[in-house]
Amino acid sequence: MQEPAEVSRHKIPSGCPNRSWTDPRDILGAKLVAHIGSVKETRAVRQRADGERKPSAEVMTRLRHAYRVAALLAERDSRSVVQAWFQGMKP
Repeated sequence: MQEPAEVSRHKIPSGCPNRSWTDPRDILGAKLVAHIGSVKETRAVRQRADGERKPSAEVMTRLRHAYRVAALLAERDSRSVVQAWFQGMKP
């Protein structure tokens, strides 16, 4: 079964670990990415994006899924609405 074009457009190749850390920061901000990525500080997010640290496979999967959802939401809503959605608020 093929994915719809709008979903497949937001796929992050598994061979690009740094991209998984950079793109979600653009939409969600470093604090939310840190929470999703199971790290306590945004410095760790930057280090992972710069390739200084490597996240586990489980964290990479969680980040890929979060990015797909964030990117789809961002097509229709503002960055603040997408962030609120991830925080469980009703924007």
